[in-house]
Amino acid sequence: MSMIKCPECGKEISDKAYICPNCGYPISNAGAPVGKEENISNEKSDMLTDENIKCPVCGSQYYDVSNGIPIYKKIFELWALGFILPKTRDKYKNDMIYHCKKCGTIWDNNKIIQQGTDKSLKISPAIPVTIGVLSILFAVILAAIAFTVDPLFKVLLMITACLMLSAGVLSLMSIGKQNVVNASCILYQISGIFFIAIFLLGRMNLIPLLITVVFFWCMKTYERKLS
Repeated sequence: MSMIKCPECGKEISDKAYICPNCGYPISNAGAPVGKEENISNEKSDMLTDENIKCPVCGSQYYDVSNGIPIYKKIFELWALGFILPKTRDKYKNDMIYHCKKCGTIWDNNKIIQQGTDKSLKISPAIPVTIGVLSILFAVILAAIAFTVDPLFKVLLMITACLMLSAGVLSLMSIGKQNVVNASCILYQISGIFFIAIFLLGRMNLIPLLITVVFFWCMKTYERKLS
């Protein structure tokens, strides 16, 4: 996530934000002002439909929905059909209220009801930076060890070192980016599998595996903070 300056108050905000969380000034997709009105523009309203629903403040797609469908209709259709009819969903579509799980903003298809604050702007980047640097150093050590062992063990160590290096680079790039954090966690998991294989072959103790588990746990903790 890159940062831009709000044209109204001059403070740094997410480039995904549709309004400034500090002063409420509306921001266009390109970062240019779109006028100081209270309602979301038609362009943004289109984005708040179907699979393209995003928080108008932080751009997150992690949200809860209160769809406004009467309880008796929900119970009847779920009991009789096992699902809610698309016709019913469309009928009450304009009554849907969304609550962003990332920044707390509450909105409907026409306006922002309660403005939240983009959490990713407040979360310290210390975890991904530290884990990224340590992972890269760990990868260099593994590569150095690989040149001192037999061919089979060397191949396994070099693959693991490459995975660890990639995970470290992604960790450094993951500040405020949940999808990149998730990708780094997957690489740590794969690295862990290789360390287990090496351990079962009797060529290494469990210390590298424990280090990888710590890296994975730290990045998962950072991912939860972004959620």
